[in-house]
Formats: sequence, C-alpha cells, structure tokens
Amino acid sequence: MFALVLLLATLPLTGYVRAAGGVLDPGFGNNGKVAVDFGDPSERASDMVIQPDGKIVLAGIAGGQSIPFPSFSLARYNLDGSPDTSFGSSGMTTTDFGPTFSFGESVALQSDGKIVVAGSVLDISTNTLDFALARYNSDGSLDSTFGSGGKVITDFFTGFNDEAHAVALQSDGKIVVAGFAHSSALSINIALARYNDDGSLDSSFGVGGKVVAGFTSTGAAVAIQGDGKIIAAGNASNGFAMVRYNTDGSVDASFGSSGVVITPFNPSGAQISDLALQSNGKIVACGFTSAFSNDSFDFAVARYNGDGSLDSGFGSGGKVITDFFGNSDLCRSVALQSDGKIVVSGFATSVTGRDFALIRYNSDGSLDSAFGSGGKITTDFIGQEDDAGAVAVQSDGKIVAAGFASSGGGAGHDFALVRYFGNDFDLCLQDDSSGIWINISSTTGEYLFSDCSGTTLHGTGSLIVSTQTNLD
Repeated sequence: MFALVLLLATLPLTGYVRAAGGVLDPGFGNNGKVAVDFGDPSERASDMVIQPDGKIVLAGIAGGQSIPFPSFSLARYNLDGSPDTSFGSSGMTTTDFGPTFSFGESVALQSDGKIVVAGSVLDISTNTLDFALARYNSDGSLDSTFGSGGKVITDFFTGFNDEAHAVALQSDGKIVVAGFAHSSALSINIALARYNDDGSLDSSFGVGGKVVAGFTSTGAAVAIQGDGKIIAAGNASNGFAMVRYNTDGSVDASFGSSGVVITPFNPSGAQISDLALQSNGKIVACGFTSAFSNDSFDFAVARYNGDGSLDSGFGSGGKVITDFFGNSDLCRSVALQSDGKIVVSGFATSVTGRDFALIRYNSDGSLDSAFGSGGKITTDFIGQEDDAGAVAVQSDGKIVAAGFASSGGGAGHDFALVRYFGNDFDLCLQDDSSGIWINISSTTGEYLFSDCSGTTLHGTGSLIVSTQTNLD
C-alpha cells in the first residue's frame, strides 16, 4: 500500500462526476473476465462458492468430447482469477458416475474445507434421473469417506425422474439436497433428501431421509434458517412456490397457509430460481415472469416476512419486476450485501444475443442508481449466449458472477467468471476534454486509472490531497 497524492491545482480539471459501482475489476483475469475450457463442447457452470481464503469454486457440467460422458465438473480460481493449480488437474476436476450422463447443479462448502456438489445422474437401467451427490477434499480429490468412493445416488420413485437442483448445509454438518421427484408420469413435487456426514440418508428426517411436498410443484432452491427450519422453493402452476419444514421433515404449519406459500406474478405465472435469507429473517426469492401479452421474460424478485407473508415494504406489495431491453431476461441467482442491498444475476437478451446480466436493488426494492447504469449491468464475452447462473459477494464487497459463455465459432460453451467493483468510485477526475484520469473510492481507497482507451493501472492506497499554487 502506498500514499496517492493528488496535486489538484496543477491539473487541468473540469470537475468531477460520480462513477457508479459495477465497473469490471481489471485485477481479475483478463480485464475482469475469465473463461476456462475443459476441452469439451458442453461446459456450463451452474453454481459457485467463495472459500474463506477468497478462492472461488465453480461447479457444473463438462463433457462430450475429451470427457466421454457429461460429468460433474469443478474449477477453482485464485484471488486474481488465475486457475488454482493445487486443485485437481491444473485447477479443474471432473467426476463421472459410470458410463452415463451426470450434471452438477449446486455447490456448498463445509467448515472443514470439503466441497459438496449436488446434481443428477441418469440411471441407464431405467433411463430415468436420480439425485446425485459428490464430496471432494480441499485439493479436489473425491472424499473416500463419503458414500461409495465419494459419491451417493438417491432414487425416490423407481422408474420416474428425480432431479436435484440445490444443496445446503446444516450447522450440525448434515447435508440437505432439494429438487423434485415424479411419483407418477403426471405427478411432480418438490423433494428433499437429508444426509449424514458419511453420505448415508438421515433416517430422522421425513421417511427414511426423504420428504416429498404434498402439492404439485417442481423444486429449484433450498435455504436453512438459523433455527434449523428448511425452506424449499420451486415452481407452481401460477407462480413462486415455497414450503417450510421443521427439523424432522414435517411441514411447518405456521408458515404461509399450512406450510405453503404460492406467489403469483403476471397472469402466465413465474418460475423461481434461488433463495437467500436476510439476517433479520426475511426471505428473498428471485426468478422470472412473463405476461400473456408478451412472451418475453423479465427478472422477478419477491421478499417475504418470516411467516411467509409478502413484505409490503419491498417493491410493490413485496414484488419487483425488472426488464432490460424488452426481450427475454432470466434471473438465476441472488446474493445479499452486508448493507442490505440485493444483487441478482442471470442473462439479458439484446439484438446481439444473451449477455451476463446483474441488477442491484436497495433494501426497499428500488433500483440502486449507484450500480452500473440505473442499477443494471450487462457483460458480453465473445459469443451470443452468455448466462450468469450464480452470483456472490466477496468479503471486500466485490461482486463475482459465474456461469457460461459461448466459446465462439459455434464451438460450444466454457465456464465463465466475472468480477466487478461493488463500491462506487465517488471521486472521478477528468481532464479538460472529459477524458477520465482517475477514479477513487473514498470508502475503500481503491483507485482506477484510465488513459481514455482502457484501464492502465488500479490498486488500493491511502489518499492524501494536496493543493499547490501556480506562480506566473
């Protein structure tokens, strides 16, 4: 760290403007962006977790060429966006469940540094999907103390599809996985399974470690409250669906209507993607919605009180709908800042294709004008299909979004990762031709130089402001 001295009277300044947060962090990857190729055409990161040391773990799917079958895939990155070569093979690892298709959907980090990934696997004997779970040591190797060689497969109803989409960890180390299960060809319900630390099903939860909701809905997200109660979320026919369970897997009747909350948005309904719990017990859900009059989708966010009722102090009656360019925009993930602001990620569609899309809301649901352009950011890689399936906030306030990006030329997709400055630069000095010389955050001490054609230097330092008098 060094002192940055500004000699204000000697610079031909025209004044200053406020530069919003959401600027790409040039100290990360290639000017804020990272794309990693496993060597296969189908590579998609679905979820992400940030370790206490700041390293970033992505989980998803890769396969179809160098990897014979699409498989669980993980990659870990250092603070600067470079691959962590101490993890797996050159920072990457893949896991198959035999000669069959499997895909990782969600990742969680245990307090001992082990990594848990949940997803689904195709049972080739029945040609149906089952819950799949894998646990890794901190170096990316499979944890042999978990399940069978580090892997667990769970079927709900034989001969019907079960898909796992989310994983969360209890304070006692037990693992909760949520998704949906078909009990027949026409019946689909939110489904949960809880596992002990060794990967065995927890017989104290539901029936033999499994719970299936008593209403029709797919399952997409899960969150565990401080009191141990479990909220599972999915998609009902007319909107967001949530159900809350007690610690033994029984339905918590004090939540919503007999344990269930259904939230309609536009007439054609809505789909939920992710959940986050605020420190005050309120619940934030994100997803997307559309109207009959317009087949495009928009970001949809709702906030609930602890009893499942919509929070009237958020947006319009507890709900917010946000459009980017009038085309389809899907919200995939939500993260909470320590100041109460809410960050969501997904994709926005413009005339040139899909791009990473982020929105930051104030605690009341209004767009945060100090972020990007009017609260919104889009980031393009090199192709026409980029999607930010996960978002997280670092301890220093920087925002990381992960997903996949087109690898160009019709070659498929790669894991993609982006980092943004979370704090705005509240001092932006310009020369007399309005070319930006330097952005400064008085809160964090971060500075960002620009030569008007691109960033040339950035860092963190202490700010000392000095004035000089020019003598003729």
